[in-house]
Amino acid sequence: MPVRSWHVGLPTWAERAARWSALLRDGQDPAAVQATMAGLNDALFARSIETCVQAMAADGWGEPPVRFTVLLMGSGGRHESFLRPDQDNGFILDDYPDAQHDRVDRWFIELADRFTRALDEAGVPFCRGHVMATNPVWRKSISQWRAQFAGWAHRRSLQSVMWADIFLDFRALGPAAGMGDDVRAAVLQVCAEQPLYLKQLSWEHVRHDVPLGLFGQLLGEPGAGHHDEIDLKLRATLPLVGLIRMLALRSGIAETGTMERLRALIAAGRISDAFGAILAEDFAILTGMRVRQQIADVDAGRPVSNHLKLAELTERDRKRLVRLFRSVDTLRRVAAQEFGGRLG
Repeated sequence: MPVRSWHVGLPTWAERAARWSALLRDGQDPAAVQATMAGLNDALFARSIETCVQAMAADGWGEPPVRFTVLLMGSGGRHESFLRPDQDNGFILDDYPDAQHDRVDRWFIELADRFTRALDEAGVPFCRGHVMATNPVWRKSISQWRAQFAGWAHRRSLQSVMWADIFLDFRALGPAAGMGDDVRAAVLQVCAEQPLYLKQLSWEHVRHDVPLGLFGQLLGEPGAGHHDEIDLKLRATLPLVGLIRMLALRSGIAETGTMERLRALIAAGRISDAFGAILAEDFAILTGMRVRQQIADVDAGRPVSNHLKLAELTERDRKRLVRLFRSVDTLRRVAAQEFGGRLG
């Protein structure tokens, strides 16, 4: 196991919150600040994996038996993590003979255990859904990744839809990151060959209504617990990011960041310049609102949350959210038409 001081020198989560707050006060674009801050996460993951590999060699495990790269998935893959993200990671291994499987897998099981525990130690908690390299679903060779994603698309089960929603934003990290390009090419090929799978994936985002009432008023979450709040992640970020992801995959776009995908969709003529500009502004506003909410939570010593109290919204932010949800609703309609589905 790596020594407990391996992450010394990297900023703490409180220091990151302070930097983020200062940049926002300085008028910097929230989405650009988020991408910059994501580089700190990359540094944390890179130092962690390097330290774990070195520690394994020192403990008699030897060097990696095959080349590999770390996969960052979900918001980490998009470079769009907020404060206190959990782990969504995996490994891509170079292909190797079947006869070597036990030896290779044993080595990477040990590495995955050390890597995920090291990240947890550094303040990046374990994924409650076990989307981590310790789970063999997320630790595979290039050929196995190709076969697994093709299998998800063929079966089109609810589980495969849930996994794909996390996996499709993957980004490879490290000196062998080029292996991620091989897996990405296979993913785009499957998406082109399996339009019904893309339709099913898009439906998970198309079918949910936006939280606006009959007269355009903001609606709180259903149930007694959060009826006076809006979950910005569930109601805004996930559908906005997910719908742009689906349209990008439909067009064969390889980028994983939401803004990069949006720019590519505009360049390809899949989204108009005017609507694209609105979506880009909405994404920046949403990012800023979520960051400010989380910074306030950190400053107050509360758990980081995505819930925004309706009563505390300024009139300006209220109008911004109404426009944002109308943009998401328009995007739902674009995706429904693109994939041949129907709105609920």
